Amino acid sequence: MQKIAVIDMGTNTFHLLIAKVNLTGYEVVLDHKQAVSLGRGGINKHLIMPDAMERALSALRKFKETCILHAVDRVLLTGTSAVRSSDNQEEFLSAIKKETGWDTYIISGEQEAAWIFEGVKQTGMIPSGHSSLLVDIGGGSVEFVLCNAKEVLWKQSFEIGGQRLMDKFQHADPITVPEIKDISYYLQGMLEPLWDNIKSRGGVKTLIGSSGSFDTLCDIHCRQQGIVLDAEMKGCPLPLASFQAIAKDLLAKNREERLATPGMIELRVDMIVVSLVLIETLIAQLEIEEINVSFYALKEGLMSLVVNGKL
Repeated sequence: MQKIAVIDMGTNTFHLLIAKVNLTGYEVVLDHKQAVSLGRGGINKHLIMPDAMERALSALRKFKETCILHAVDRVLLTGTSAVRSSDNQEEFLSAIKKETGWDTYIISGEQEAAWIFEGVKQTGMIPSGHSSLLVDIGGGSVEFVLCNAKEVLWKQSFEIGGQRLMDKFQHADPITVPEIKDISYYLQGMLEPLWDNIKSRGGVKTLIGSSGSFDTLCDIHCRQQGIVLDAEMKGCPLPLASFQAIAKDLLAKNREERLATPGMIELRVDMIVVSLVLIETLIAQLEIEEINVSFYALKEGLMSLVVNGKL
C-alpha cells in the first residue's frame, strides 16, 4: 500500500487529495481545497499574473509540507485551463519545480473531460437507463460529457469557465439583466457543438454537475430543506425547482448578501453568479428535467487511474 497525493491546480481552486492506494482501490486520508484564483487578471490575456503565481507557489509550499507530514510516496501534480493556455507557462512550471521539486502534468481539455467522468462514475450518480450530461464548471474551462453509467458517448472542453465569463461580461454587482442576457447569448453560440451532438443523439433530460459551484448549490438547498448530508455521501439530487429558486435569489443579490446565504462559502461567492447563468442556459436549451450533483470530480478520477495502473 502506498500513499499517493493528487494535486489539481484549477483556475480558481487548488485541490489536494491524499489517499492510501492498493491494487483494489483507495482510502482517502485527506481532502483539502484552497482558493488561489490562478486566472485572476490574466486568464483572457493568456497570462498567469505575478500575484497569482505567488499565490499558487504559496499554496503548493503548504501542500508539500502536508505531503511530507503524511509521508506521501508519490505526488501527481496537474495543471488545467489556466496553465495550459498561458503564454508564460514555462516560467510558472519552472518556478514550481524550483520550489517543490515536482513536475507538472498539463492536462488537455479532452483528457480533463474523460478523467472527470472517471471521478463521477465512482459516485453512482449517473443513471443507468438513459444518457446524461455531465458538466464540470471550472474557472478557465467547462467540461461537458454525454455519457451513460458505463461509458462516454461524447465529450468536449470549452474555454468558457467562470473567471473568463466574469472578466468578459460581469461588471456590476448584483449582475444586471443585460449582462445576464449577454452571457446567455454568448454561450448559446459558443456551445453549438454541444447542442448539435445532444440533439443528434435524441436529447438528454438529466444534468449531472460535478463539484465546484454545484457543491455549493447543493449545500444551500440542503440548508433550506433541513437535510443533513452524510459524510460518506458521494453525491446528492438537486431538485430543479429548488435550483431555480436559489438562482433567482442569488442573481438578485450583491456579494455581501450572497455570502450571508446559509451554505454559501467565500470560495464560491463570486464565480457562482456566472455559473448560475450557464446552468440556466443549459436547462433552457436542453429542456433539462433533473439535476444530480457529484461530489467527486477530476482528482478522484485521477486517483482511480493510479489504482488501475494507468497513471
